Amino acid sequence: MKKVAILILVSLIAVPCVFADEGESAAPAAPAKKIITDVTLRTADPDYVTGKVVEVLPSDETRSKAKIVVADQGGNAIEFIVKTLAVVYDASGALLALDEIQKGSNVQVHYRPIANAKEATSIKVTR
Repeated sequence: MKKVAILILVSLIAVPCVFADEGESAAPAAPAKKIITDVTLRTADPDYVTGKVVEVLPSDETRSKAKIVVADQGGNAIEFIVKTLAVVYDASGALLALDEIQKGSNVQVHYRPIANAKEATSIKVTR
């Protein structure tokens, strides 16, 4: 009977110690705030193509990746995958949506080569 009483006493003392909040006495830390003050358009990719837009294919139910086809100055049609993080903007620097680019517009597409394709990182509509 003494062993049971000692076991109950130890349990009553140990359980509150296990579940005690260690940070009660410390003041809570302020949440970190991330403030974006300046955005720089990424156009430093060494690979780019300048030409006219042949076709713009936004992503939809039938196509998982958006694409743009550009005819370079030699008349070659080049297809680019356009991810959601690609920056699309006009000559004044105003941001555009991909579907705002018109067929026949002059563009400069900065891209990076990926396996068997080219991925557009930025598209600048020049005219």
